[in-house]
Amino acid sequence: MSFSPNKILIIFSGILIISAGFATVLTMPEAPSPLIESERQILRVGADGGYETVRSAMSVSQEGDTILLGPGTWDEPIVIDKPLTLEGTVDKDGNLLTDITAGIVVTKNNYRHPSSSTNIRNLIFRDIRSPALSHWRAPTYFGWNSAAITTMPWGLGSPVITGLIVNNCQFYDCWQGIYLTGAKDAVIEDCTFQRCYRGITIRPQYVSPTQVWDSSGHDIIGCNFLDGRYRDYETQKWSDTENGEGIAIFDSDSNLIDGCVFEGNTYGLHIYKGDNNRIVWSEISNSTVASMSFREVTQTLTVADNTIREDGKPILFYKSNGFTFQRNDINGATLTLVNSTNGQILENDFGLTSAPALSISTLDHHFNHNIGEDNEIGGEPIYYFYNEPSRVVLRGRTASAVYIMDCDNALVTEMNVIEGDGIVVQRSNGLAIEDTKVTNNIFGIDILDSTDLVVTRTTADVGGRGDYAIHLNNVTNAYVNNSIVRTYEMEPSFKLSGDSDCHVHNTSFNGSTVQVRRDDGGVLRVSNELNIRIRESDTLDPYPDGHVLVTQDSDPAYATPFYGGIDPVTRANGMVGPISLTDRVYFHSNTPIEYFHSIQVSAEEDGFWAESRPNLDMSMSRTELFDVEDIWAPGSPTTVQVRDLPDEDAIEVSWVSPLDIDTREVTLYWNVSGGWEDVVTLPSANSIHKISSGLVHGTSYWFRLTAWDNEALESLPTPAFGVVHKDWVTPSAPADLIASNISAFSCELDWTAVPDEDLVGYHVYMNDTGVGPTGPWVKVSPSNGVSSNLFQVNGLISETTYFFAVSAFDEAPNESPHSPTIKVDTPDVTPPNRPLFDKLPPYTNQAQLTVSGLSEPGTMVAIYIDGEEVGTTVANEEKRFNLAINLTEGPNVISARATDPSGNKGTFSREVIVVLDTITPDAPILDPLPAITGKVTLTITGMAEGGSAVAIFIDGEEAATTESIMYVGFSVRVTLMEGKNVICAQATDRALNVGPRCTEVEVVLDTVPPLEPELDELPTMTNEPTLEVSGVAEPESSVEVYLGEYMAGSIEADEVGRFTVGIELLEGSNYLSVRAIDAALNPSRATLPREILLDTIPPVVYIGEDIEAVEYTEVTFDGSTSYDNEGITDFVWTFTVDNEAQTIDGDVLRYTFDHPMEVLLTLTATDAVGNSGSASIMATIVTSNRPPVLTLGKVNPPEGHTATSFQFDVTFTDADGEIGTVNLVLDGETH
Repeated sequence: MSFSPNKILIIFSGILIISAGFATVLTMPEAPSPLIESERQILRVGADGGYETVRSAMSVSQEGDTILLGPGTWDEPIVIDKPLTLEGTVDKDGNLLTDITAGIVVTKNNYRHPSSSTNIRNLIFRDIRSPALSHWRAPTYFGWNSAAITTMPWGLGSPVITGLIVNNCQFYDCWQGIYLTGAKDAVIEDCTFQRCYRGITIRPQYVSPTQVWDSSGHDIIGCNFLDGRYRDYETQKWSDTENGEGIAIFDSDSNLIDGCVFEGNTYGLHIYKGDNNRIVWSEISNSTVASMSFREVTQTLTVADNTIREDGKPILFYKSNGFTFQRNDINGATLTLVNSTNGQILENDFGLTSAPALSISTLDHHFNHNIGEDNEIGGEPIYYFYNEPSRVVLRGRTASAVYIMDCDNALVTEMNVIEGDGIVVQRSNGLAIEDTKVTNNIFGIDILDSTDLVVTRTTADVGGRGDYAIHLNNVTNAYVNNSIVRTYEMEPSFKLSGDSDCHVHNTSFNGSTVQVRRDDGGVLRVSNELNIRIRESDTLDPYPDGHVLVTQDSDPAYATPFYGGIDPVTRANGMVGPISLTDRVYFHSNTPIEYFHSIQVSAEEDGFWAESRPNLDMSMSRTELFDVEDIWAPGSPTTVQVRDLPDEDAIEVSWVSPLDIDTREVTLYWNVSGGWEDVVTLPSANSIHKISSGLVHGTSYWFRLTAWDNEALESLPTPAFGVVHKDWVTPSAPADLIASNISAFSCELDWTAVPDEDLVGYHVYMNDTGVGPTGPWVKVSPSNGVSSNLFQVNGLISETTYFFAVSAFDEAPNESPHSPTIKVDTPDVTPPNRPLFDKLPPYTNQAQLTVSGLSEPGTMVAIYIDGEEVGTTVANEEKRFNLAINLTEGPNVISARATDPSGNKGTFSREVIVVLDTITPDAPILDPLPAITGKVTLTITGMAEGGSAVAIFIDGEEAATTESIMYVGFSVRVTLMEGKNVICAQATDRALNVGPRCTEVEVVLDTVPPLEPELDELPTMTNEPTLEVSGVAEPESSVEVYLGEYMAGSIEADEVGRFTVGIELLEGSNYLSVRAIDAALNPSRATLPREILLDTIPPVVYIGEDIEAVEYTEVTFDGSTSYDNEGITDFVWTFTVDNEAQTIDGDVLRYTFDHPMEVLLTLTATDAVGNSGSASIMATIVTSNRPPVLTLGKVNPPEGHTATSFQFDVTFTDADGEIGTVNLVLDGETH
């Protein structure tokens, strides 16, 4: 058809209006809308916000919302139990304006959205530190939950809190800033912790005796930890005994600390156990105890690229293995390895400070570390050797430190070890250090637990940094030869401990700074070299074949044959030596026992020369120079003639003097009876001498001559010439024999001279048998007698009786009778031996001490304390002495000296140190003990005076003893008795002072598990996720409810044992069991599992699509394909026909409608636990005479064109086969 252009509205909201004899309306179903997630909201709290409290905002918040706190102080405990953001206000300059003074507890993340996380940012936390200010669960003193932010997982969500983010927050004066327990993958970034006992604590959450929720994988980035020490908040005083930490990590893995600053903390960082933790790019300084402390960390700990600035504080690894310490910049801190092994210590730079770079101490000799040469002190490398398979040879390098551990026969030679730790050796026997300079190092040369050490041609100089030059601890057979040991103030030149012994030879050092008394000290023997050179005085040429005697304390140390020894005479260069002489010995005393030395030298040619030098100073090696005087005699006179001059009653002797320039005199000798005597000595210019007196007729006179030079050296005598004279008269016996100048070893005899003219001399006789004056006699004068009436008797023995007599003889020779006999007693000058002490206690608490020992009988023994005489006693016939002396508090250096009745004083005994300690030790301090335990054995630890014996008492009875180690404390295991155990400790020091007992601590041993709980009635199935479990258990026990292996909830039973705990069931079958755990952690037997079915899922009802039916025709509605996971128990159809409600049971509905209508039918399905689901269907009931159906086809012209006429193609269809009329409605007008 054609018609004029008109506006045609065909479709409006899915309704097509076309009339074919009558109006027909067709409704098109709409497409389903997309699911639109609700928008995240910002909930403002404060004066300008919509909420007055955080709690009110929290109660309406949804996951992902932000709660924004306005400026001011919020003293409201906050529990965050869903992922959201808690944020403070920040001004335009970035200042934080929101203060929090109550703790925040993050309980869990919503397990339905595991990607969600809780974010806390832009807040200031102040003064959250004690139970008085903690609003949640009333924590105990230093309770685990006393923190500004605490994570605590509970409920049916994830067993750990995942992805907590804390950003740009500040924590001031809090007990702990953040406590991460039962948490994973937290990020703490750009936060500041100041004056907190602990900044951050990370540790697992123990939810049952067998179940632990780890706390791991946290990142702490760019945070500041300042002044973290314990402070008493009432007195505002810092504690010297309580240790705080910037970060403390306990048994936690895979944590990262990156770019943080630690300043002024007791411990910058402390980690106990845990794997794969990393500390990188952080700064640590001014710690009061230690920069970092790692205890029992055994796997993959990394400490790298950090800057550490300390004043002598350690970086402590204790019982830790397999760690990496790399590329750290360290100044003033010591890397301290205690009982630790397998450390990778690489590329670290240690500054030049008063603190050593390394300190390795161990009870089990754990030296197995890889300490690379790329570690440096002051720019020079550290060389570290441990248990090398082949001999260690370190030659010709510059180093800051050399460490040799468990390497025998190592050689360090031509090294320059400067400004570092020095040379440190442990358990390495046969070490040789040669031609090495060890200068300005902390330890100098430090040798421990080794034998057969040799240091040769080496300089040990403490410089301005060294604690000592050479230290030997438990070292035997050590030698230091030809070296220089240099100290400047009171640093020990040699420090010996552990009963070490060392021989120092030809080495210069300051003897006043030797330290060999402390810590079981040792023995230091000091010897030096003596060289002796003899030369001719006029030519200065070397004199060979000279004789030498060197004595040490009167005993020959070097003796040539002339002095009764077998040592060689001077060599062609005039030298003997070097001769090694002991100068002094430090025997467990800083005051040495000194030795005395003397030299005698002699030479003999034509004459004899000798010289002696007593009291030689052998505190250093020396060369003594001697010049031999002229000992070469002139030539003998020649052309000797002897003539008898009977007419003159004389004998004339003539000669020619020798031509030697230095000939000064000529001596004429005669021999009447076999011995030569000088007659006269004349100037060398004389050549004749006449003897006219003293001649005896009939006596044979023989003459010879010698010449003398200016040095009084006598030439060889000429041949003898003479005449014969005879004489048979015996001289008179000498008279008036007396002894004078009597000493222990000599005396002088004098008598009246015999006046006989032909007297030749005297013989002196001695009887040393002591039996009487009648003999037997021994001649002590020369075989040819003595000419003088004065004779010196040498070679006597002290304390001996001698008898002497003298006879005279003439030239015949005729000998006179003996003179009257005299008796001589030599005095006693032999000093007694040094006394020997009986064993003395090293420590005592008795001020009076009886000193006893051995000394020569009758000697007066003087006892000295610290060099001052405090008393004397006399040794009895059995050599025993004893004396009670009074000690002074502290060390008492005790020695003794004996004096015999003749006044001879012996040398001092060895020094013995006895410490008087009358001060009782303090009561031990016990580490915290559990109030109740289920373990029979209990380890008790604590602190007591170092070296004291600590006794543990249980119920007043001594249960165990142990030793307290200095700086470590004590640890001992005891066995408890069932029930209450009253425990205390008492220390007894080394002087047996018994201290007071400590405060008693009660520990209850309870090994009896509680009975299994009795449960009230429980449903077998429910559609309520929350279930209250109630019953009766042991009063005040902890009741745990488990769903399988998962603990769903816990609570403490009341005083009569009743408990009720709400749990969240899991969809499906839940196997519930309950157990009780008493205060001693004894678990009861769990109840038998009870199955409880949680079904919260309603049935899914399916009845198909909307239908069209014809009146008076039965219609079938089928809901039998509906589904429920646990099964459907009821089906109910509801619908309304002609205003009457219809309700019909069954899954299939068959119904006949008697006239056209539209009916909405609903099928409701109900499962066994009452969950219902429904679905509806629209049934359109049409008349049996149904209207036709029009189908609009092509429109010409098409939509959007203008024309004066239109053509519509419409298809007319009638199910009844009837013929109808088609009308077109245009603008409400029918055509």
